[in-house]
Amino acid sequence: MIESVIGLLVAAVTIFITNIFSYIFAMKKEVRIQSTSYKIETLEKVYTPIYKILIKDVVPGDGYESIDDHQLDCISKIAEENINLVDPKLDNILWKLREDVRYAHQEEGYNDFIYLDEDRMLLHHVESYFNKLRKAVGLPYEKKINKKIVFLSDLYYKAARKFKRKIRNLYRVK
Repeated sequence: MIESVIGLLVAAVTIFITNIFSYIFAMKKEVRIQSTSYKIETLEKVYTPIYKILIKDVVPGDGYESIDDHQLDCISKIAEENINLVDPKLDNILWKLREDVRYAHQEEGYNDFIYLDEDRMLLHHVESYFNKLRKAVGLPYEKKINKKIVFLSDLYYKAARKFKRKIRNLYRVK
């Protein structure tokens, strides 16, 4: 009689523990599925369109120079439409670029064109987050690149852009 009671208690405890572990694993799986769907939505609605806008005007050989205020308006519109998916750092970068546009409009020599994102903050953030999300979702992504090479290429492009700007200003060419 005691053996049958002990057998029932062991079976009940085993069932209880199994149910607890099943519940815990089901909740972790649900959280992971929700997180992945959120990342896919962020990638599709925010970072892929912004990335396309940024690389649209890349000139082979010259690389990324900067964006203009029309491109900033398009990027800002994407961010405003999906404000719940935009991370705070991207939002701060966009606010800084909008402030640059406002200051440029107040200056006397404004000629309806302004170089934005010359320090490549927006480009680097979008590229890194784009690759991070692609990696998290399981899509092909760009492996980490050597930061020294990126820094040196940035210095080269900054110097080249400054030289081009001086030539443009010297000859008043847009």
